[in-house]
Amino acid sequence: MMPPSLILLFHAVGTPDATGYKDAVSAKWLERALAWLQRHYSVVSLDDLVARRQRGESLKGLAALTFDDNHRSIAEVALPLVAARGLPATWFLMTAPLGGAAYWRRQVTILIAQGREQPFRAFLQEHAPEVASALRPGRFYKDSKDPRRVSPLRMAALLSAFLPEVDNGFVTPGEVAALALPGVTLGNHSHRHLVMAGLRGEEQRREIAVAGEALSHYPQPKSRVFGVPFGGPGSYDADTLRAVAAAGLATAAVTTAGLKAADDVSGHTLLAGGDALVRCLAPALRSSRTME
Repeated sequence: MMPPSLILLFHAVGTPDATGYKDAVSAKWLERALAWLQRHYSVVSLDDLVARRQRGESLKGLAALTFDDNHRSIAEVALPLVAARGLPATWFLMTAPLGGAAYWRRQVTILIAQGREQPFRAFLQEHAPEVASALRPGRFYKDSKDPRRVSPLRMAALLSAFLPEVDNGFVTPGEVAALALPGVTLGNHSHRHLVMAGLRGEEQRREIAVAGEALSHYPQPKSRVFGVPFGGPGSYDADTLRAVAAAGLATAAVTTAGLKAADDVSGHTLLAGGDALVRCLAPALRSSRTME
């Protein structure tokens, strides 16, 4: 069953192994999804959806496209396909990787893919035994991003100490600046893509402010929406929403794995009565009959 409105979220185009993203889609599948979206919805910009909701207007029949993180396939494959159809899209970028920093979640996926989880655990036993004990066997991927188990700042620092050189497969600042496609808006996805709920309020404000300043130097239009890193209900807190407001942004975009309407925040109790929007991970379409 199609939701009355929809915001699709993509991370990368290619295979999971090649991109490091488990929800990566093929170019062919992306084209199919875009065609389906155009058949069933009027595709507008994410900021247009926000403005309509804040005016109290219905979002029925509307959809938006968003892309998260800095993978090069977004610039080289996804956004050109979107632009060829005359559709708008918002690209939420992390700014630390634009400065050459390794992305800590990419470091995690590399450790898993290369079978190096156990050597990393041995490293933790020596240098941070409290972190080693917090990462349960078989739960490394999830536990490493759970702020209730380990500080995201601590986790990122330890990963960089163990695996300092990583090819993220991400775009460079020059490639972003040179991206001249109509309808592309850049969005703030924080500086380091840490779990916001694991940071103090002032740290959250800094993550958003540093990213906003870095993005301000790019020529593309900027979104007034903050793309919450990870975006699930446990990934942000009240301080996050205050930090978004302090940065002068209009609202936050959170995520859900299933297909839900853009204004259905029922899975996000912290947002009850708020005007945040919900983005659906695009692969949710695969298990649905909506694309038939």
